[in-house]
Amino acid sequence: MGAAEKLPQLHSEAEAAEYLGVTELTLYRWRKRGLIACIMVGKSPRYTDQHITDYLKARECQASNSDPTPLNGARAPRTGSGHGSTTEGSSNALLLAHQILKKRREDSQSGS
Repeated sequence: MGAAEKLPQLHSEAEAAEYLGVTELTLYRWRKRGLIACIMVGKSPRYTDQHITDYLKARECQASNSDPTPLNGARAPRTGSGHGSTTEGSSNALLLAHQILKKRREDSQSGS
């Protein structure tokens, strides 16, 4: 077995970002915050399958039967809000989105 056969495959930042479904800028930010490990080859970050797997495992959520889901009509759990927004603003946005979707469903059903 040669030395090259023992080495892990190295993925570029573009390849790793595409696999994770994020932009290269987002992956760069995660790397700078220490959220995902990499190997620096010169000035270029490279990611192994293990780096990507470790990142995903660290962010894995456990399913819970007590969590409400939007499918049963219950309100989805709050995931946070951006800078300067309020809980009230988030709730109003959610209610508005539900009203818009409900109206679209009603319109599509009445047009059939």
